[in-house]
Amino acid sequence: MAQFEYDTLLVDTVDEVSTITFNRPEARNAMNPQFHFDMRDALKDVAADNDTRVVVLTGSAGSWIAGMDLKQFFYEGFKNPRGMADAGEAAGVWNRSLRYMPKPTIAMVNGYVFGAAFSVLCACDIAVADEEALLGLPEINWGIAPGGNLLFDIPEMMPFRDMLWMALSGENITGKQAADMRFVNFAVPQAELKNKVLDIAENLKKKAPEALQSTKLGARLSLKMDREHQGAFIMALSGQAGRSADARGTGGTTRALEQFMDKKYRPAFGEYDWQTEESNPR
Repeated sequence: MAQFEYDTLLVDTVDEVSTITFNRPEARNAMNPQFHFDMRDALKDVAADNDTRVVVLTGSAGSWIAGMDLKQFFYEGFKNPRGMADAGEAAGVWNRSLRYMPKPTIAMVNGYVFGAAFSVLCACDIAVADEEALLGLPEINWGIAPGGNLLFDIPEMMPFRDMLWMALSGENITGKQAADMRFVNFAVPQAELKNKVLDIAENLKKKAPEALQSTKLGARLSLKMDREHQGAFIMALSGQAGRSADARGTGGTTRALEQFMDKKYRPAFGEYDWQTEESNPR
């Protein structure tokens, strides 16, 4: 991947895994206007990058994202309403880009996750947290309700009663508690966090890209559909994946079925070989 520079982010690609590191350590990586512009551009860059198969999001200096930067985004934003509107628009664009990124995304949660950071976490496909990470919805403590799409996004990932307790009490939870609530997939000791995430990324890299994309888009977009529309949509996505270059076989069926019939793999214990020259033009 070509190296790009951003004011508030670090982006590094190693072995087809691009890591976006939130890098405002002086503010615990709170999201200021420039952060939103940088994230909008960085996600476009990694989505278009042929050397990126998996995207990891993490934070610098022991924090993931400590919510919105109250001073730069809100207090100073009231003095510059056009700038605040532009930053808000960029925030909406990149959050949607992250949610529907054609490549799988992993949140490597290594510290504070407050307020609007929950929306970022919900937009990631998989989440692994440091057991001692601290997560909370503090808005109630300063007299407002959680903003944006938080009250819509969070119940998609966390039991409603747990979300409501957090939003009403303003109390924080640890990464371990977040895993118990199923808000994150796993919680591990800090020393094991990076290796756990890289193990997951290595597994995802073995899967066919078209199948990964169809699976995550099917799960995300069909969530609010009725049963009839959901079924038709999933079938269309599956058919599209089955006709892709990664899946196409030579005998009128899929490469995976051909390999299964040749006893080259068992679906429940590994993936078919899609990474051949004819099936993987990359």
